Amino acid sequence: MSTTLSAVKPVLFEERKFYIDNPMSMDDIFAVVRTHASIAQAYRTLHDYYRGKHVILERAFDDTNKPNNKLVHNFPKLIVDNSVAYFMGKPISYTGDTTLLDKIQPILDANHVHSVDSELAKYCAEFGHGFEVYWYDNVTSELRFKQISPENMIMCYSPDIDEVEQCAIYYKHMIDAKTSESIYKVTVYTNKFIYSFIGNLEGRLERVGEPQEHYFGRVPVIEYISNEDRMGDFEPVISLVDAYNVACADSVNDINYLNDAYLLLKNLSATETSEINEMKNNRVMLVDGDGDASWLVKNINDLHIENIKKRLVEDIHKFSMTPNISDEKFASNLSGVAISYKLNSLESKTAVKERHFTQAIQKRLDIICTALSRDGKEYDPTTVYPTFTRNIPQNLLDLVSSVVQLQGIVPNEELLGLLPFIDDVEYALDKLREEKEENMEAGYGMFDLGGTEDVQQGDKQTDNFDK
Repeated sequence: MSTTLSAVKPVLFEERKFYIDNPMSMDDIFAVVRTHASIAQAYRTLHDYYRGKHVILERAFDDTNKPNNKLVHNFPKLIVDNSVAYFMGKPISYTGDTTLLDKIQPILDANHVHSVDSELAKYCAEFGHGFEVYWYDNVTSELRFKQISPENMIMCYSPDIDEVEQCAIYYKHMIDAKTSESIYKVTVYTNKFIYSFIGNLEGRLERVGEPQEHYFGRVPVIEYISNEDRMGDFEPVISLVDAYNVACADSVNDINYLNDAYLLLKNLSATETSEINEMKNNRVMLVDGDGDASWLVKNINDLHIENIKKRLVEDIHKFSMTPNISDEKFASNLSGVAISYKLNSLESKTAVKERHFTQAIQKRLDIICTALSRDGKEYDPTTVYPTFTRNIPQNLLDLVSSVVQLQGIVPNEELLGLLPFIDDVEYALDKLREEKEENMEAGYGMFDLGGTEDVQQGDKQTDNFDK
């Protein structure tokens, strides 16, 4: 008999959004931390699945002599990595007020924003949500921010229709080296102060030190979510992944059974052990009369098993909304329309993430503008806009052909922006102008770089790039 494979997962379906009436009440904070700690197993289970620690590894049989192969097919990691690569493979760019952007960009660069965004996208794909916390550096007084796993952080909302962010709670479970006592260090972020507590889940939390004012004017923590349910990308298909692991493991077990099959000797009961050993050495068996010899094996419907495994793979990709890139059908047609159609489900899932990320990044810009306003000036974060670019495989031949056909219809700047290998459109346009001038000076007027049209009027030339 095997272990029950679904026994470790009921906690996955617990609520991951928390509410609090009074962010100043230690009793309420203690209750939230205790509730969150009780469902922390959900996050550990999801992370284990991402790393390849699936429940199949815990399977055991009462009969220890039976083959028990434990095969892990890490679909969760495939789903998460593909989702993150598609969503954040190309960094978020910002447009809008260039003066404000010149002040914001150094802060983003100093905090390695592209790496932070990628990790936040990974948290959302793996756990359904993640957090970003802000503080001022103790040495340089510069604004800092980093990503935090939902395993250790909670955002608490008001229990009304507005669902205002009341506070954020960061906690860490530790074991006292001297007493071996279980200790929780808790940090609470409100819209004005930061509080520190210490205690255990069986007793009460005690405040440590004095509250620290942070001057952000809001809770200095932002929650990024994949969807309102805060459900990870592979969470709905965990049972399918378990079933596929079992199907493949049992198939290998069947091979082991065949290798260790019993030899059935019919009407040969007088055969001696020495004769059996001689038969094994000589690879010959003599059967008289109505005697018979055959292997005792169970019938395996290999076609049925393969169909089940194929159906499981298809369902895993379908219900996780992840295209099967290794599918021959996917690779057989790489036209732009075909790629868009095959990525439709992934795009639908990613579009929901983008809407939630856009809201969170607007809060990021608001916090940065608040920090910048320490110089006495006011900055409007709504004048800067984040732009998301999908990391889609491109058919360059079709794309370049389309760009050439659109010359004279669409501005050159827009056309160059369509080419994925051009990162800086303005720089590309400047280089084209320089090459145009060099060619003209050298007398190579036959080259028409960038779709320009020159009109000779005495010594004066008009270039479409300058229009």
